[in-house]
Amino acid sequence: MNKFTLHPDESFLRDLQRDAFNRLVANRLEEFYALQDGWLDGEGRAPGREGLDWFASTFDNHYPKDLPLPYLYPTAEGGIQVEWTMGVYEISLDVDLEVKQAEWQDLNMATDKEVDKTLNLTEENDWSWLVDRLCALAGRVMHDPGNRASSSSSSQFRSGKSGVLPGLSAHSQG
Repeated sequence: MNKFTLHPDESFLRDLQRDAFNRLVANRLEEFYALQDGWLDGEGRAPGREGLDWFASTFDNHYPKDLPLPYLYPTAEGGIQVEWTMGVYEISLDVDLEVKQAEWQDLNMATDKEVDKTLNLTEENDWSWLVDRLCALAGRVMHDPGNRASSSSSSQFRSGKSGVLPGLSAHSQG
Protein backbone atom coordinates (compact mmCIF):
# COMPACT_ATOMS: atom_id res chain seq x y z
CA MET A 1 0.00 0.00 0.00
CA ASN A 2 1.44 3.33 -1.05
CA LYS A 3 1.26 6.24 1.34
CA PHE A 4 1.43 9.77 0.15
CA THR A 5 1.12 13.13 1.79
CA LEU A 6 -0.53 16.06 0.15
CA HIS A 7 1.48 19.28 0.48
CA PRO A 8 -0.59 22.16 -0.84
CA ASP A 9 1.49 24.97 -2.25
CA GLU A 10 1.74 28.24 -0.35
CA SER A 11 -0.37 30.21 -2.83
CA PHE A 12 -3.24 27.75 -2.36
CA LEU A 13 -3.04 28.13 1.42
CA ARG A 14 -2.86 31.93 1.11
CA ASP A 15 -5.95 31.88 -1.11
CA LEU A 16 -7.83 29.79 1.46
CA GLN A 17 -6.76 32.16 4.23
CA ARG A 18 -7.84 35.19 2.19
CA ASP A 19 -11.22 33.62 1.36
CA ALA A 20 -11.89 32.94 5.05
CA PHE A 21 -10.77 36.48 5.91
CA ASN A 22 -13.04 38.00 3.25
CA ARG A 23 -16.03 35.98 4.46
CA LEU A 24 -15.54 37.12 8.06
CA VAL A 25 -15.22 40.80 7.19
CA ALA A 26 -17.94 40.59 4.53
CA ASN A 27 -20.39 39.01 6.99
CA ARG A 28 -19.79 41.80 9.46
CA LEU A 29 -20.15 44.57 6.89
CA GLU A 30 -23.33 42.95 5.55
CA GLU A 31 -24.95 43.79 8.87
CA PHE A 32 -24.08 47.46 8.35
CA TYR A 33 -26.01 47.53 5.05
CA ALA A 34 -29.15 46.51 6.95
CA LEU A 35 -28.88 49.35 9.47
CA GLN A 36 -31.46 52.11 9.30
CA ASP A 37 -31.42 55.58 10.81
CA GLY A 38 -32.24 55.31 14.50
CA TRP A 39 -30.49 51.94 14.85
CA LEU A 40 -28.94 52.97 18.18
CA ASP A 41 -31.85 53.29 20.63
CA GLY A 42 -33.66 55.69 18.32
CA GLU A 43 -30.46 57.60 17.54
CA GLY A 44 -27.64 56.88 15.15
CA ARG A 45 -27.30 57.50 11.45
CA ALA A 46 -27.02 54.44 9.22
CA PRO A 47 -23.87 54.21 7.09
CA GLY A 48 -24.56 54.96 3.43
CA ARG A 49 -24.42 52.12 0.91
CA GLU A 50 -21.95 54.03 -1.30
CA GLY A 51 -19.61 54.60 1.65
CA LEU A 52 -19.82 50.95 2.71
CA ASP A 53 -19.09 49.83 -0.86
CA TRP A 54 -16.06 52.14 -0.96
CA PHE A 55 -14.79 50.95 2.44
CA ALA A 56 -15.23 47.27 1.54
CA SER A 57 -13.31 47.71 -1.69
CA THR A 58 -10.50 49.86 -0.31
CA PHE A 59 -10.07 47.70 2.79
CA ASP A 60 -9.98 44.60 0.62
CA ASN A 61 -7.38 46.17 -1.66
CA HIS A 62 -5.07 47.43 1.10
CA TYR A 63 -5.31 45.25 4.19
CA PRO A 64 -2.70 42.47 4.36
CA LYS A 65 -4.16 39.03 4.88
CA ASP A 66 -1.52 38.02 7.41
CA LEU A 67 -2.47 40.71 9.91
CA PRO A 68 -5.05 40.02 12.63
CA LEU A 69 -8.67 40.71 11.76
CA PRO A 70 -10.05 43.91 13.21
CA TYR A 71 -13.27 44.29 15.12
CA LEU A 72 -15.80 46.40 13.19
CA TYR A 73 -18.52 48.55 14.72
CA PRO A 74 -20.95 51.05 13.22
CA THR A 75 -20.68 54.54 14.70
CA ALA A 76 -23.59 56.77 15.67
CA GLU A 77 -22.35 59.28 13.07
CA GLY A 78 -22.76 56.82 10.17
CA GLY A 79 -19.15 55.68 10.00
CA ILE A 80 -17.17 52.61 11.00
CA GLN A 81 -15.01 52.04 14.05
CA VAL A 82 -12.20 49.56 13.32
CA GLU A 83 -10.36 48.15 16.36
CA TRP A 84 -7.47 45.80 17.08
CA THR A 85 -5.74 44.53 20.19
CA MET A 86 -2.12 43.57 19.53
CA GLY A 87 -0.15 42.65 22.62
CA VAL A 88 -0.02 45.74 24.84
CA TYR A 89 -1.54 47.95 22.10
CA GLU A 90 -5.15 49.04 21.79
CA ILE A 91 -5.70 50.44 18.30
CA SER A 92 -8.68 52.25 16.82
CA LEU A 93 -9.47 53.73 13.45
CA ASP A 94 -12.58 55.91 13.29
CA VAL A 95 -13.58 55.99 9.60
CA ASP A 96 -15.72 58.82 8.18
CA LEU A 97 -17.28 57.21 5.10
CA GLU A 98 -18.43 60.52 3.61
CA VAL A 99 -15.04 62.24 3.45
CA LYS A 100 -13.04 58.99 3.34
CA GLN A 101 -10.81 60.00 6.21
CA ALA A 102 -10.01 58.29 9.47
CA GLU A 103 -8.67 59.14 12.88
CA TRP A 104 -5.99 56.66 13.96
CA GLN A 105 -5.08 56.10 17.58
CA ASP A 106 -2.87 53.49 19.13
CA LEU A 107 -2.20 53.30 22.82
CA ASN A 108 0.50 51.28 24.54
CA MET A 109 -1.32 50.13 27.68
CA ALA A 110 1.96 49.46 29.51
CA THR A 111 3.49 52.92 28.96
CA ASP A 112 0.42 55.07 28.15
CA LYS A 113 2.29 56.26 25.04
CA GLU A 114 -0.22 57.27 22.40
CA VAL A 115 0.03 57.87 18.64
CA ASP A 116 -2.70 59.87 16.89
CA LYS A 117 -2.90 60.59 13.18
CA THR A 118 -5.49 61.77 10.67
CA LEU A 119 -5.46 59.63 7.53
CA ASN A 120 -6.86 60.32 4.08
CA LEU A 121 -7.95 56.84 3.00
CA THR A 122 -7.96 57.84 -0.67
CA GLU A 123 -4.16 58.31 -0.51
CA GLU A 124 -1.81 55.37 -1.02
CA ASN A 125 0.78 56.98 1.28
CA ASP A 126 -1.69 57.04 4.16
CA TRP A 127 -2.67 53.41 3.59
CA SER A 128 1.03 52.51 3.52
CA TRP A 129 1.54 54.32 6.83
CA LEU A 130 -1.46 52.51 8.35
CA VAL A 131 -0.31 49.06 7.19
CA ASP A 132 3.31 49.71 8.19
CA ARG A 133 2.18 50.86 11.64
CA LEU A 134 -0.04 47.79 12.10
CA CYS A 135 2.83 45.54 10.99
CA ALA A 136 5.18 47.22 13.46
CA LEU A 137 2.69 46.87 16.32
CA ALA A 138 2.06 43.24 15.37
CA GLY A 139 5.80 42.58 15.50
CA ARG A 140 6.38 42.43 11.76
CA VAL A 141 9.11 44.64 10.35
CA MET A 142 7.75 45.05 6.83
CA HIS A 143 4.61 44.25 4.91
CA ASP A 144 4.41 42.63 1.50
CA PRO A 145 2.07 44.61 -0.79
CA GLY A 146 1.46 41.35 -2.67
CA ASN A 147 -0.08 39.98 0.51
CA ARG A 148 -3.20 42.07 0.10
CA ALA A 149 -6.57 40.81 -1.03
CA SER A 150 -7.49 40.70 -4.67
CA SER A 151 -10.06 43.26 -5.73
CA SER A 152 -12.22 40.51 -7.23
CA SER A 153 -13.43 39.49 -3.80
CA SER A 154 -14.78 42.93 -2.84
CA SER A 155 -18.14 42.17 -4.48
CA GLN A 156 -18.84 39.84 -1.54
CA PHE A 157 -19.20 42.91 0.68
CA ARG A 158 -22.09 44.39 -1.28
CA SER A 159 -24.76 41.71 -1.06
CA GLY A 160 -25.61 41.46 2.63
CA LYS A 161 -29.10 40.93 4.02
CA SER A 162 -28.25 39.38 7.39
CA GLY A 163 -29.63 40.52 10.73
CA VAL A 164 -28.07 43.43 12.56
CA LEU A 165 -26.05 42.68 15.65
CA PRO A 166 -24.17 45.90 16.50
CA GLY A 167 -21.06 45.43 18.59
CA LEU A 168 -20.08 41.96 17.38
CA SER A 169 -16.69 41.55 15.81
CA ALA A 170 -15.67 40.21 12.46
CA HIS A 171 -14.07 37.44 14.53
CA SER A 172 -17.41 36.13 15.73
CA GLN A 173 -18.90 35.74 12.28
CA GLY A 174 -18.48 32.73 10.08
